[in-house]
Amino acid sequence: MALTDKIRDVVLQDLSQIDVSELNKYAWENREIVKVLYDARIIDDSAIENALRSAVLKQARQDFNDLASQTSELFPYADSLPNSNRESLAYALAFGVFSDKEIDQIPFDHGDSPESFMSAYLPRDLLPSLRKEYLNPKPETYLHTHCECC
Repeated sequence: MALTDKIRDVVLQDLSQIDVSELNKYAWENREIVKVLYDARIIDDSAIENALRSAVLKQARQDFNDLASQTSELFPYADSLPNSNRESLAYALAFGVFSDKEIDQIPFDHGDSPESFMSAYLPRDLLPSLRKEYLNPKPETYLHTHCECC
């Protein structure tokens, strides 16, 4: 296996494990290496989206576990999750990641059902949108979350 293949695998494995809500921060902190790897075609759009799909599904599973166990006072219902988490959960619902028994354990609010939740929170282009954010992180978002001015 070539060194570039090993580097690609490590970068994509790391990306697949991120917290989706921290994607911009992660991308900003790693922007130089990502740009080099992408420009050199060591990583491509498809590989990035596959890694992001894993991260989205990991996030959805984590949120499902929290919702089903009803341990979070901050996020007691699916629609009270942060936006990126709602999108991840809607994505997982749309792609049949959860069994019917698991879906029955998800607490929906305001008369929502799995279908209405997906309709409200699943962006049509979730993975391409996340890929674009990964390749073009916004510095102001990262800086505002870490400065003491706000």
